[in-house]
Amino acid sequence: MHIEVDDPPAPPLAFHLIYSDGKNQLTGRCFTLWNAREEIAEVRLTGLCHMRSLRRTFLASRVVEVTDLATGEVHDDGLAFFRQHPLVR
Repeated sequence: MHIEVDDPPAPPLAFHLIYSDGKNQLTGRCFTLWNAREEIAEVRLTGLCHMRSLRRTFLASRVVEVTDLATGEVHDDGLAFFRQHPLVR
C-alpha cells in the first residue's frame, strides 16, 4: 500500500555564501544552516562551514551573495534574505 502525505516544505538549509570578512576580503563558503538568530540590527547564522569542516557563526550583514543550493536561487542581500528565513527566531 502506498500512501502520499503532504509534508510542509522544509526551509532551505544548504547555501553557498560570498562572505566579506572583518578585513573586507571576500571568500566563498558552502554552509549548512543550523540556526539563525535575529538580533537588533543583525541576523547571526550558525552552522557547518564545509570549507573548515567546523561549526561557524556568520553575520548575515556580511553576506554579499547567497545561493540556495537546493533551488539555485541567488540573492544579493544576505541580511534581507536571512531575515525572512523560516529558522529565524
